[in-house]
Amino acid sequence: MATIRSYVFLRHARVEASSTLVVYRNGQVTRSGSGISAWFLPQGSTSLLEVPADDRDHVITVSATTRDFQTVSVQGIATWRASDVLRLARRIDFRSTPGAASTAPIRSPRSTPCSAG
Repeated sequence: MATIRSYVFLRHARVEASSTLVVYRNGQVTRSGSGISAWFLPQGSTSLLEVPADDRDHVITVSATTRDFQTVSVQGIATWRASDVLRLARRIDFRSTPGAASTAPIRSPRSTPCSAG
């Protein structure tokens, strides 16, 4: 996870060795690397991306019903690692917005009334 510290007019971003920090200024990559730090102005046109550079595990569960109404469930784990971090950063939004942490709670989906039957 990125650590962003605020100094008088500057901000300092630092990531762990298991993440890659990509710094964009005016739409161009100015700096990128694993476990690096960068100074930036919060009012400028600087964007920070933190991309995971280590192995990521995701649990997958698939359930299906057969023709004779038997439930079949398969569980597995998918492990992935980004081989080209900059290419992944262009395809998925990994932005770290400094100073604009969301304080609003995540909206829950509307509940639908159930009818007793």
